[in-house]
Amino acid sequence: MATKFRSLSISLPEELVTKIDATAKKQYKTRSDIIREGVIMRILPAYTPTKAEERAIKKGKEAYARGEFITWSDVKHELDNRGGTTRR
Repeated sequence: MATKFRSLSISLPEELVTKIDATAKKQYKTRSDIIREGVIMRILPAYTPTKAEERAIKKGKEAYARGEFITWSDVKHELDNRGGTTRR
């Protein structure tokens, strides 16, 4: 079943409209898309992780606090310097 849409008329400060328009242009979206996404993010409930996900998040935060992590720069460096053949 297709989603039904209703039009709304709202008043926004000019500065906010300017920011909405700039964001829409940068993301190749319409003004309505940007406003719709913002409303959805504000109104719909946030994702609630499962118990297993909560344990994994806690474990990751603890490892991070102990300094057990690598940076994205390290990952890129390691990938750039790996031996072997390149894909074509």
